[in-house]
Amino acid sequence: MNKFNRKFVRNKPLKETGTNGIEAQTKNYAKKKGCWVRKFSSPTQRGVPDDIFMTSSGFIFFIEFKSPNKKPTHKQELEINKILNNKGIVIVVDNLRQPGVDLWQQDFPIPIRIWHDGFAAIDSMLLF
Repeated sequence: MNKFNRKFVRNKPLKETGTNGIEAQTKNYAKKKGCWVRKFSSPTQRGVPDDIFMTSSGFIFFIEFKSPNKKPTHKQELEINKILNNKGIVIVVDNLRQPGVDLWQQDFPIPIRIWHDGFAAIDSMLLF
């Protein structure tokens, strides 16, 4: 079998842990709830949040996805702080179904919310 005739495995189950599984499942959940979701990247600026979300009512927020119990890097902290200073909303999601949310204050104008449940984070933003 040559490289052009390989069969690709589709519908592989996503891992619930690790950034890719958390991100994919949270984004799918948001889309099912009517959110517009796009990967957010800036080739010239490192540390920007992973994705931008907009609810059906037009409310915009950013999510930074981390592996369980990991916090943003220093560059990510700086970028999050810039967004918060401009009245933006940034959420850090590090899990899918672990209950609770921590408020993380570290030289930020408002506490950053670290959600341990990506689905609950989306549900909370849909209230706006």
